[in-house]
Amino acid sequence: DLATSASTSALAPFAATDDVQAAWDGLDRERRRAVIEALASVTLHPAGRGARVFNPDTVQITSLQD
Repeated sequence: DLATSASTSALAPFAATDDVQAAWDGLDRERRRAVIEALASVTLHPAGRGARVFNPDTVQITSLQD
């Protein structure tokens, strides 16, 4: 069961490699999104009235592994 769940996990490509960057680069957008959802909670806060440019201070990333 553990082997089956590991192979279907979004994190499976990282379990069998030492080159995490290459594994990430090889993923499409949907797989990358699944990896992020498996590892972190991303919250976008309102930028404020009239904001027209991206403000990184409005993004909160919380690790799910803690």
